[in-house]
Amino acid sequence: MSELRRLIKEHLLLEKKIGHIMAKIEIAFGFEIDRTTHAYERKNRTDISGYNDREISNGELKYIIESCRREIAEGISTGEITDDVAFVIKSKEKEIAMAIVPKHGGGSYWKLLIITVFRESYDLSFRVGKDQFVIWV
Repeated sequence: MSELRRLIKEHLLLEKKIGHIMAKIEIAFGFEIDRTTHAYERKNRTDISGYNDREISNGELKYIIESCRREIAEGISTGEITDDVAFVIKSKEKEIAMAIVPKHGGGSYWKLLIITVFRESYDLSFRVGKDQFVIWV
C-alpha cells in the first residue's frame, strides 16, 4: 500500500511541475532579430523537387509551439529536453518541422530558439538525429 502511495505522490508532483513549467513557458523567435543566412534560406525553398514553396510564417511557428506546450513541459520535466540540446517538433498536417534549441534561463524559465524550419510532407521528411527527441503535433 505504501508503494502505491509513493507512486501516486510522484505522479502528482510530476503533474504539478509540468503545470508550473507550462504556465511559465515563453516563446522567443531569435531569427526575427538576427536572421542568419541559413534561417533566411530555409523560410522558403526552391531547390527541392516537389517541395511546398509557401513561405513559413512566424505565426505558423508560434501556433505549432503553442499546440505542444504540454509536451514541451513534460519533456523538460522528465529530462528528455535539456539545455542546449536541440529537439524537433513535427506536424505533417501543417506541413512544418522545426529544430529548436532550448536555453534554460534559470528556475522555470526556458527560451526556445528556432534554428531551422522545413515544409515537411508525406513525400519529403525532415531528417532527425538517431536519438533526437521529437514531438509530433
